[in-house]
Amino acid sequence: MPYYASNEDLPRPVRELLPGHGLDICRKAFNSAWERYASPSERRNPKESREEVARKVAWAAVKRVYEKGPGGEWRRKGGGESLGRAPGACPGERSSGTTHPTTIIFQ
Repeated sequence: MPYYASNEDLPRPVRELLPGHGLDICRKAFNSAWERYASPSERRNPKESREEVARKVAWAAVKRVYEKGPGGEWRRKGGGESLGRAPGACPGERSSGTTHPTTIIFQ
C-alpha cells in the first residue's frame, strides 16, 4: 500500500527534488488523499486510481507553497532563498517543457 509513514518512504526521485518541508507537505497531502478518496465514488473521475488521485493532490499541495527556481531547484514561492536539494525537472516535466503524468515520480 503506498501510504507513507515517513519522508524516507517517499520515492527516491521525490526525495531528491524537494526540500524537507516540501517532502512533509507531499507526504501528508498524499496520505490524506489516500484516505479521503479510497472509494471511487469520492473521486472527481471514478476511473482514476486511488494512487493517481493521491499523487495529484500531493503535487498540487506542494505547488501551493513551492515553485521551481531558475536553476530547476524547488524553493518557497515569493522569492527568497532556494530550498531545493537538487536541480531537476518538475515532476512530470521534461526539458522540452512538455508535461507527462507525474506517476513516473512515484514508481
